[in-house]
Amino acid sequence: MVAGDMAEVIKRIETKYDVSQIRYEDTFIWSYLRTYLFFSYQNKEEPIFRKKVSHVTKALRLIRAVSKTDFRLFYKKNPIIMFVDGDDVCTVDGKKKTKLFETVRKMYRDKCVPIRIPVENIKETPYKYFIDSNIISYQLRRERKKLNFDENRLKGREIVKSILLELDIPDFDYLDIIKKILAAKIYFRKWFRKVNPEKIFVSCYYDYNRMPAISIAKEMGIKTIEFQHGYIGYDHAAYRAYGLSSREAYPDYYLSFGKKFSEIISEAIYAPDSIFEVGNGYLEIMSRRDKQSKELLRKKYPSVKGKKIMCIIGVAMEYYDMHAINLGLNLLDMTEGFAIVFKPRYGKVYNVSHKDFYFEDDMDVYQCMQASDVTLTGMSTCAFESLYLGTPLVLDNIDNFAKTRFENYFSDIKSAVYVNENDDIVEKVTKVIDLDKNFVRTEGSLFYATNNKKRVKQALSIIDNV
Repeated sequence: MVAGDMAEVIKRIETKYDVSQIRYEDTFIWSYLRTYLFFSYQNKEEPIFRKKVSHVTKALRLIRAVSKTDFRLFYKKNPIIMFVDGDDVCTVDGKKKTKLFETVRKMYRDKCVPIRIPVENIKETPYKYFIDSNIISYQLRRERKKLNFDENRLKGREIVKSILLELDIPDFDYLDIIKKILAAKIYFRKWFRKVNPEKIFVSCYYDYNRMPAISIAKEMGIKTIEFQHGYIGYDHAAYRAYGLSSREAYPDYYLSFGKKFSEIISEAIYAPDSIFEVGNGYLEIMSRRDKQSKELLRKKYPSVKGKKIMCIIGVAMEYYDMHAINLGLNLLDMTEGFAIVFKPRYGKVYNVSHKDFYFEDDMDVYQCMQASDVTLTGMSTCAFESLYLGTPLVLDNIDNFAKTRFENYFSDIKSAVYVNENDDIVEKVTKVIDLDKNFVRTEGSLFYATNNKKRVKQALSIIDNV
């Protein structure tokens, strides 16, 4: 993954080229194209956005989606539409809840129309009724087949080609993406005109389906609101921009975890007066459950009793996951009294054999970190969440990625240390593992606003009166 120069790459491309010229009729194409183009560049060594999906897989997904979807939701008048991710689910006192949308879900109740992106290893959901996003994807494919696309009406093609050449991503199929965007705009315009949504919420705006929906909503005067769902930094193309002349694909308002994240967002994406710091409601709940998390982990793994536990956060990219796993194995080999709990992302596990190494896919990631004595990660938002929960942090600085990503946040933080290629992992872990948990929590609280429920309601009240 290209990391160190990402912030400079975004700035260089958008100041060097007149991206405002990239248009298809009245659609400002660069607003939609840019994030995935930069992500493709950033991940070109380990592509994550070019996977081909077979017709059989699409058919199976559609069959499952039909069985899960409540089609009455497509006809609900004045709905609160919520684009949610399948992993936005948690269990609190035996009840399924959402991590980000819980206050909104309770405020609007039956008016909510969740459009849920399924995640393979997460079957449960807090929503009694929802639309599986694969239904939307199927309808968009049908709309695309009817699309009357004329490449000659696309302005700025040479600019796009020059950018792709400069970034060395010649296989990036920008025409295919543009067709998806245009077809989606047609689809959402038809649907929204029929039901007239009251508001639209998203947890991650930069999706080929969500951005056209946001654009049409704004065209119709429907308020659009994004909840922060993860990391924001100078290297994150979705929140850093230069030279944009249109916000048509971006929501009107942003509800962020805290001021330190808000300050990094470019005005080209969100104007400062459209950002509200609301914290993280689920993180607040979990911060009060330290004892329960520890008991849960030790009950499941009795052999870790009396040992220090390192929680490794997976990112579902083998190069990074295996590097972190090897650091953990080195720790086990070099010292006594440790156990490793690896928390995979999307259920992605690896072939590792060690009596003190465990793959944990049932417990929540917050529970895993909270029950551990130290967390190891290199790129995940869990870096901030771990500190908030009182667990100190070792940052896997492979390819200098972690330092580039987090140095703006952690320069004065004592609860986090970087482990470089030739560093002694035992020394780094020893430096932070015995820090007072209250001290760690105090440093973690610097990144999050407090009283999420109250702040979300206040923000929405202000938005309603704009």
